[in-house]
Amino acid sequence: MRVRLMCADDLASAERASALTFLDAERSTRRVSEPEVEPRSAVASKQWIDRTRFSLSVDPGGCWVAVEEGTGADGVVGFAMSQNRGGLWYLATYGVLPGHQAQGIGKRLMDAVLAHADGRPGIFSSSVHAGATRRYRLAGFSLHPQMRMAGTVDRSTLPAVDGLREGRAGDFAWMARLDRQLRGAGHGPDHGYMLGAMRLAVSRDMTKPG
Repeated sequence: MRVRLMCADDLASAERASALTFLDAERSTRRVSEPEVEPRSAVASKQWIDRTRFSLSVDPGGCWVAVEEGTGADGVVGFAMSQNRGGLWYLATYGVLPGHQAQGIGKRLMDAVLAHADGRPGIFSSSVHAGATRRYRLAGFSLHPQMRMAGTVDRSTLPAVDGLREGRAGDFAWMARLDRQLRGAGHGPDHGYMLGAMRLAVSRDMTKPG
């Protein structure tokens, strides 16, 4: 097994590994009351590849894969995508195919991305998969609880929200300042990528930026 920096040729294989890894994890942690877990859609797969290609272009040193020897780019069995933004490191996604877990591959991937962090404080959102949370604790991270809720929202009970407008590239400068104030570092080039992939809404009242 070889752990190496990711390249563009790995994108399709890494996406397949990601889809299978998280499908297995979500099925194993699914509550009986929750809907059946569905495989990743073709649209979501393309979004994963596009987002990872962007990460590769911005900070390639944070993107790593584990590949079975002799299989080339088609043999990705593990992946860890991280990025440095100023003084902050974040782990975007991380996993090892179910059939290759508990073999030390996850540790090697985690060691690689932590070396890239170069001592920066880090953030990420973990699944509840026991293997993942164990690996994060062994790496020295403190885990904080999150809440997951399922159900149908009664939209008639939601208060009206006003004071917002569509965001644009001209907002990036103050958004970066707010990033630094709230989390210690800006999103850097991510704002531009996200503006093209998602909707940006901002406060019209700049005394209440957000």
